[in-house]
Amino acid sequence: MVENSTLIINGSIYINSSGTLILKNTTIYMNLSYDGEHNIHVNGALILFDSKITAYNVSNNFRIIVKGILKTFNSEISYAGYKKRSSLAGILVDKGYMVMNNTVVHDCFGIDIEIAEAQIFNSCIVNNLWGIFIFNSDGICIKGCNISYNGAGIVTWELKYSKIQECIISNNKYGVYLYESYWNEIVSCKIINNSKHGVSFVGSRSHHNRILFSKIADSKYCIYGEYTEINMIINSTISRGDIGIYLSFSSRNLISDCIIANNSEGILLNHSSLNVIRRCNISRNFVGVSLFKSASNNIEQVFVLNNYYGIKGYNSINNVINNCNISGNSNGIELKCAYDNVINNCNITKNAEGINIVVSENNLILRCNTENNANCGISMMISHENNITCCVIKGSTYGVYIFNSTVKINTCIISNNTFGIYLFYSVKSFINKCIINTSDYGIHLVSSFKNMISENTIVSNEYGTYLLDSKENIIVFCDIRNNTYAISFYSACKNTVSCSNITCNQHGLYFDLFESFENRIFFNNFIGNEEQSNFFAYQIWTTVTKVKYAYNGTIWEFKIGNYWDVDRKTDKDGNGICDEETFYGVSKQLMKPTWNYVIYDSDFDNLNDVEENIYNTNPESADSDADNVSDFMEIFIYGTNPNNEDSDHDGMPDGWEIKYNLNPLNPVDASHDDDYDGLTNLEEYLHGTDPQKRDSDADGFDDGVEVALGTNPLNPFNNPRTRLTIFSITLAISCIIAFLVIVRMVKKHLASS
Repeated sequence: MVENSTLIINGSIYINSSGTLILKNTTIYMNLSYDGEHNIHVNGALILFDSKITAYNVSNNFRIIVKGILKTFNSEISYAGYKKRSSLAGILVDKGYMVMNNTVVHDCFGIDIEIAEAQIFNSCIVNNLWGIFIFNSDGICIKGCNISYNGAGIVTWELKYSKIQECIISNNKYGVYLYESYWNEIVSCKIINNSKHGVSFVGSRSHHNRILFSKIADSKYCIYGEYTEINMIINSTISRGDIGIYLSFSSRNLISDCIIANNSEGILLNHSSLNVIRRCNISRNFVGVSLFKSASNNIEQVFVLNNYYGIKGYNSINNVINNCNISGNSNGIELKCAYDNVINNCNITKNAEGINIVVSENNLILRCNTENNANCGISMMISHENNITCCVIKGSTYGVYIFNSTVKINTCIISNNTFGIYLFYSVKSFINKCIINTSDYGIHLVSSFKNMISENTIVSNEYGTYLLDSKENIIVFCDIRNNTYAISFYSACKNTVSCSNITCNQHGLYFDLFESFENRIFFNNFIGNEEQSNFFAYQIWTTVTKVKYAYNGTIWEFKIGNYWDVDRKTDKDGNGICDEETFYGVSKQLMKPTWNYVIYDSDFDNLNDVEENIYNTNPESADSDADNVSDFMEIFIYGTNPNNEDSDHDGMPDGWEIKYNLNPLNPVDASHDDDYDGLTNLEEYLHGTDPQKRDSDADGFDDGVEVALGTNPLNPFNNPRTRLTIFSITLAISCIIAFLVIVRMVKKHLASS
């Protein structure tokens, strides 16, 4: 034991494997003329109590190399470490054991723990090249330490089953950097002001690490994960970073019960999948959660508040946003170039924009409450096949705004908006079974075509349905009542209104004079309107074809019109159609409301004769375009044109495309070769082959090969092999015949000579 001394050591210190050196209240100065001239080699045990080891000349440094035991208590180690090949450690614990308690390590090249055991408690590790480097070790415990102003605070490589607890790790370049490390915990730490990363998980073997009850702030990346999986970040605060949590090419990580605030981006998932963000408060970031080219992640029970973008997805698929409260953001949720995502049961309120979907397909918004978003509750631009179902959409300028898109809006309550549903330059959207009320415009169509408005209740709006410069839209089975204007037509042509109740409105139908024409209006009930229609000319008020129906127990077949609640009607033949044309010259008025008429389905295709008139199909044929798909299936299942056998004009009939699981609405698949046989799908159709089988006749030759060689790809007995066999036989017979002819000629010549 050396006690109460100050020593200047001019050589190396060696402690052999059986030896122990104890320093108590002692200072040792290592006196070197150059780096590494002398070192301290601990093969036995070195124990420090209230002692100090440092360099006499701080320009020339030594190292402490521990292969045995190092224990320090209330001590200080400084100016240890220098460059030697790849090793920089000031204190190297190599297959040894270290306990450090209430010790200060400063101005060193750091502590290097390699294949060793260590416990570091209540120590201050500052101003080192790195604080602590741990390689291929397990069971390490670092608790209550201040690790600051180092190049890196804690760096690990293949660390496992270790814990960093109650530490302050600050003002380093990297706070905690875990590389290929697993089953470690960071608990109750304060990790702040690290310039690059607060905590890093890197490498495919970095998994099952946990951050618990910690504060991580003021770094470029507060938490950085790359190629990592199954890590957990729980009950922690992540704030004031360029990016709060960054996961790249990472999967199955959990972020739960965290506060993520005041970052440029709160959480960024880049090319990452199957991660879960749960019960977090994500607020006051520029972007709350960003999904970039990421798939199958789950965001659930999260509060996303007062960000510029609440949740932003780009080129991401199959993600689920479930049971979230998204409020006070400039943009609540924005999906761009995103596919097959689900937004379910979310409360999206008081944002400038609620949900904005751009150039995206097949996304589902289900059971969401979008209220009091200033501009749009839900908007879609240049997006197709998206679905809004069972939502409440209230209190916005635009409840639903659709631009150049196709969407299905089902079973929603849309109320107290300036525009309930606004379709601009949109085609083949579907609005079904919605309640649309108390708005300036219930449904507003501008330059939109072939949209379906079906089975909706449109009540107490200024304009129930407003069609501007729109054509071939269908309004059917709707209840339109107590509006100022039930349906308005402005430069709107060839639209259809049928099977609807238009009741108790101030104006039933309103047309701009001479600009709207050939709108088809039949089999509706006009009851209790102050003005049924302001104009009757230029429209079509009956079915185009005869309809088979039963009235008062008798079957009839006539063209039929609408029911108008006016007097002076007679029906001498009892067919339910008014004899006189007394109502502004409109013919075929019904004697009673439409529910008194039973309409037949003449061709048994599940479309009754009135519906055949609505969709312009042939009531005498179940398949109007003879493409082997019934009219009903084309309209309600596949969305194809029942009057055109090739809806997408790609040269392949709808029925053939459906049979072989192609898309009858996408012409691009005509050029695909799905079975890789050398024939495009269109060529398969033209040759009658199966586009899902490389070898349609199972003769061992691909269809493309047979077509190229001129054999029949549908006949197993006509293929290149059989053709070669026939050619060989034919050639052999020809050779034999030629040989016999030559023999005969030779014999004849010999006989004549």
